[in-house]
Amino acid sequence: MKAIYPFLFATIISVVIFGCRNQSAGPSDSAMNKKTSAVIDSIIKLDSLASANKISNNALSRLYAYRALTIAKNSNSEEALARAYLIMGFSFRNYNNDSSYIYNSQSLKLAGKIHLQKTRSAAMYNLAMLFYDASDLKTAMVYFDSAVRISMAIQDFRMLSNTYNVIGDIKYDLSDTAGARCMFDSAFQIAKRHSLKMQQGIAIASLSRLEKEPAIRELKHRQAIELMHGIPGVEEEMALIYINLGMYSQNPDSALAFYQEASKLANIIHSSEITIGICNNQAYSYLEKNDWRRAEECLVTSAIPLAKREPNYSWLANLYDTYTDVLIAAKKTDEALKYARLAYKTKGLAESNTAPKQVRLLSTLLDVKNKELLLAMNERELRQRESKTRMIIILFSISVLILALAIFFILWRLQRNRLRYHATMLKAAKKIIEAEERERTKIGKDFHDLTGQKFSGLASYLENQEFHQTVTKNIALKMLEEIRQAVREMSHRMNRAWVERFTLEESISGLCTDCIKMASLNLEFHAPEKYPEMERETKIHLFRIVQELLANAMQHARSSKITLEISFDGTHLFLRYNDNGPGFDREALNGLGSGLDNIIERVTILNGMVELDTRPWFGTDYSITIPLNRDKNSPTLKYRKP
Repeated sequence: MKAIYPFLFATIISVVIFGCRNQSAGPSDSAMNKKTSAVIDSIIKLDSLASANKISNNALSRLYAYRALTIAKNSNSEEALARAYLIMGFSFRNYNNDSSYIYNSQSLKLAGKIHLQKTRSAAMYNLAMLFYDASDLKTAMVYFDSAVRISMAIQDFRMLSNTYNVIGDIKYDLSDTAGARCMFDSAFQIAKRHSLKMQQGIAIASLSRLEKEPAIRELKHRQAIELMHGIPGVEEEMALIYINLGMYSQNPDSALAFYQEASKLANIIHSSEITIGICNNQAYSYLEKNDWRRAEECLVTSAIPLAKREPNYSWLANLYDTYTDVLIAAKKTDEALKYARLAYKTKGLAESNTAPKQVRLLSTLLDVKNKELLLAMNERELRQRESKTRMIIILFSISVLILALAIFFILWRLQRNRLRYHATMLKAAKKIIEAEERERTKIGKDFHDLTGQKFSGLASYLENQEFHQTVTKNIALKMLEEIRQAVREMSHRMNRAWVERFTLEESISGLCTDCIKMASLNLEFHAPEKYPEMERETKIHLFRIVQELLANAMQHARSSKITLEISFDGTHLFLRYNDNGPGFDREALNGLGSGLDNIIERVTILNGMVELDTRPWFGTDYSITIPLNRDKNSPTLKYRKP
């Protein structure tokens, strides 16, 4: 049993080293930007060097860690700094656990701040091992549990398997074999599912300790070696498995062969602790062969000087114990008694060195915990203030939002009322215009009937009258016929049904011709030969608009030059009227007669736009735009700037 305990402890240490090393060399927790990628790459390389020298040359490992920390501080990258603190904590592990705890705590805090979950998991793992070394199992298990939860969340199965292995070791030391088996088996299943051969090997080697049959134990150890064979960086783990194979072997020659393989691997990684353990176990194997001289040689020439040089009082006490057994086998009782006393004394020295370290570590942990508690209280107060500030901002934002919604609702209501008013006015205008159309039709019919009779009577009267010159009579009859025909056409154009019988081109052209003949207007009319397709209502309104414009011209600008132009662009009709007559005052627009109002109402019904430019003694200019496909856009009346 003297030889077994140190190697179980060494197995736990190897898992810790492996877990940290794999985390450190892994990819970044977050997407690295171009500015920090070179820094992160440098830190990863230094991390690999620190991990490689952790056991064989801890001073060099710490030097690489310091370089990583310097680069991280100069880069001003929080991610790089969190990783560098983690490397420092790893390198100081077992050299100065106080410093290791501080660096790992800084890494954990910074990683939590910037959400580097993988770094948080590794820092919690390392802190758990420090608490475990200080015999604070309760706190250690809290950190292990946190590492497990984060590893599950980010699917870091390597860290998850490593953590389960270490928790299994703790349960094994506490004689909870059922719990240990559950943890080791979980670690193995996770590693197997995700092809993590090294973790599979460690889990199988750990499970072998729970087997009672030597043959099964040996088989599992061999399976572990087969899984890890050829994987770089696993020499320490494989050396420990070979040592355990030797310890469980019933044949001393086989045990020595296993120790020889372990020694080769220990030399590769320059691990003095593993070499000491191998020599100690070799001595017991030689004793089983009754070869006390070879046993003494292993201890005196190799193991004891190496333990003194370290110095490693715990191992040195075990070696003195083993040497006592060798001297007893050699029947050197006096010398055996001497080394037995020396072993007892060295054990006391080891305990005296270990106890202050543990006390100091626990004291450091307590101080840091107190500081963290104080910081937590300050942070809680700060969060409360921030919460109050956020609440004020939220209430203010809600108030602004309510105000904005109220304004929006009021504007919406105003807009809706305006649209309703516009629709009502438009409907009223349509009714008025429809009433006007009916009245026009009635007046036109009455005018036609009345004038027709009068013209017929006047024509008969002239026919029966004697004139001195027949030419005069003929001229009078001809002029009467022309007037009768013009009045007839005018009455027809007042009748909507009659207007609809003709095309818009024919109606407007005929209207312009009548105005030129009857009122002698100086009118120029320009229009395309063919008009596009339009709705019947649009044609009627356009005709009435032109009719109103020409009626105003006959009344107010009979002697002026008048231009009327109609054009199209595919989507709109453009009506342009211009005269150089007396014009009128725009300020007095509301006091005008019904002519302009009639034009505006009809354009409004057609969803068009009227632009009016007029000033006293500067003529009048109308630009009317009518959409050929009417939509719901509100029409407007505009004045051009003079």
